Amino acid sequence: MAAIKIPILAAVFVFSALAFLLMGVDKRKARAGKSRISERTLILLAAAFGGIGAYLGMEIFRHKTRKHPFPWLLPLFALLQSALLIAVFALSGG
Repeated sequence: MAAIKIPILAAVFVFSALAFLLMGVDKRKARAGKSRISERTLILLAAAFGGIGAYLGMEIFRHKTRKHPFPWLLPLFALLQSALLIAVFALSGG
């Protein structure tokens, strides 16, 4: 189990950082009336280990907070991915 700890942690960190960044970029583009990042891209990135960053981006940038399915889907992804990290670290002995 210890062999997968670093790759999973790295995936969550990288995808979350990217998701957070894209939420901020999309918010800026929305305000400027420019071409946007697709909702599908944001959701897929959140599902692929980026849930924590996407959720934080939604809250910090106040972006997609009322747009279905973001208000319930991003917290769900963040919760599941947090549980995954806790499980991986708990089962691998810290």
